Amino acid sequence: MTIGWSLVPSKHIERPLTTDEQDCILHALSTARHKGRDGMYPFKTNPEDTQWIEKARALKEVFAERARQVDAAGGWPHENWQDIIDGGFLKLGVPKEYGGYANEDAGFSNVCHAVVEIFASACGSTGWIIQNQYHCFG
Repeated sequence: MTIGWSLVPSKHIERPLTTDEQDCILHALSTARHKGRDGMYPFKTNPEDTQWIEKARALKEVFAERARQVDAAGGWPHENWQDIIDGGFLKLGVPKEYGGYANEDAGFSNVCHAVVEIFASACGSTGWIIQNQYHCFG
């Protein structure tokens, strides 16, 4: 088995794969059949998840308007952070048994990933801070 790859578009490197690399690829291919056609696991939302996603989308426009100022200042997106707190998004990564809104997956749930993606698409700094929140506490 040989792989062609490159980190630089103008250079192409070919070499034989190691046994470990072959095993890794074969494992990925064998598990991919359980995923969707695009290789991703299906993401099905329930009504509660959909509400969180819509809530995040509503903030996306606000965050996008502030993003340029946040980037120019090179600082912390204080207003966005307060909106995240006020919106209850910090509890989204905390299990219900501890006072949060999350299911048993806590910060690793699909809805947390969707919220991070929505916020990050508007303001990279805001996406980064909410991702850290879910990673550390989820």
